[in-house]
Amino acid sequence: MENSIQSQQRHSNQKIRKYIIQHNHRYQHQQYQHLQLSMVFIHVQRGFAIEMVFISPLFLKLDTPELLDSSIWLFPPVINLILYPFIRYYSESKSHQLKNAMIYFIIVSIMGIGLLADTKSLYVDSINKKTSVLIISIISFTVMDVGLEMLGFACSALLEDYVNPKQQQKVQQYRTFVDSFGKFTGFLVSSVLAFNFIYLNFDNFIENLSFAYLVGLIMIMIGFGMVLISFPRKGLDLVQSNHKMRFSINSFLPGITFLFQLPQNMKIFLLSHFFTCGSQLFVSVYATLWSGITMLEEGPQQYNEAIRNIVFDIGISWGALALCMSAILHLLTTLFLKQLGNRYTSTIYMIVNALAGASLLYTWSVNEFYSIFITLPFWGVQTAVLSELPYKLANQLEDDQVRDTIKGLLPQMLNLTTFFSQAFMFFIIPLGFLLFSSVDDISVSMFMSGIFSLIGSFLVCFL
Repeated sequence: MENSIQSQQRHSNQKIRKYIIQHNHRYQHQQYQHLQLSMVFIHVQRGFAIEMVFISPLFLKLDTPELLDSSIWLFPPVINLILYPFIRYYSESKSHQLKNAMIYFIIVSIMGIGLLADTKSLYVDSINKKTSVLIISIISFTVMDVGLEMLGFACSALLEDYVNPKQQQKVQQYRTFVDSFGKFTGFLVSSVLAFNFIYLNFDNFIENLSFAYLVGLIMIMIGFGMVLISFPRKGLDLVQSNHKMRFSINSFLPGITFLFQLPQNMKIFLLSHFFTCGSQLFVSVYATLWSGITMLEEGPQQYNEAIRNIVFDIGISWGALALCMSAILHLLTTLFLKQLGNRYTSTIYMIVNALAGASLLYTWSVNEFYSIFITLPFWGVQTAVLSELPYKLANQLEDDQVRDTIKGLLPQMLNLTTFFSQAFMFFIIPLGFLLFSSVDDISVSMFMSGIFSLIGSFLVCFL
């Protein structure tokens, strides 16, 4: 009898040990899969960071018209809005949505790097040559931006499928870290020229841009290869219709329909979000362009054009270095907001926007290069607040006041106001610059960015 009991205990202990080993193995494998997806997340954010640093200076060097120089940033969201329903239909009818997005991104990245290899095209006098380079640049930038957005969506959907609901908060914090790290590395790679004072020539800007894109492309291909190895085919097929496209035009239509049925304070909240997004967009477009021009104005005026090009390029790289600080503060602010939960949401939203607006107006008033190291860190904090708090505020307002017929639509309306803000800042405002050609559009944009932040902060008082 005693031997039988001992045998049962040993058998039970063996089953427990086997279960623990299997559980640990599954947990380690899941953590490994999260790590592989993180590699892609990092490099998606790296791609967006490189775009932010270089695209506006690139089009400035191509002598693009002022209206096109700003409205180029409107092309990707418009294409996202129009094409995503078709992309979604195609992706859901095929397997491996992640693979489709990745191949798309790699092809257009190679197109972009091929364009950048022709460094002398920026400096030739041939109008036809510059026109062809400009057209290819616009197409490459637009398609690459859409590709990054598709890739980020596919990875997010795949991560949701593999995350245990009990680990949701932990995974979100982890995702926040890798996104911020991706931005930091993108800005850091873009700032290489700031440390390079030995090998300088008139190709510095384009060499730095080519280097940044090439590093990003190689790393994202490595990350994608790791994902394909780690995830089974069945796992890659999980990204299906249960995930809604964030920018699909279908998600905007209900928001437009019910916009005028919202209570007054919700309309005020959406207006605040509109102005805050506008401030963010202006900085993202003009930050490094402003730093390059400011350093050029403070630099030697008597030197030839080649030296002035070098000074401008170094100013852009120092602007990218300042953005590294903003990426670090973005991470710290996001982690702080997640720990804080839903407390003091409107107060933090109001204070941060006010401080960001004040720093932008200070930068505009002093017009000194060093001020970017004050403004851009505040911009990083504001970016974190804008990505975290509006949806919390929207849900809180819904819980208090919205009828059942429109419940759940306010977060969609935030996407709507973001798009309208993009249209206003990237098209309507540049039209004004075109009509008043004597206006310094970069300086005015910095001023308007500060004013819009203050307006967004002030409107929160009426919620």
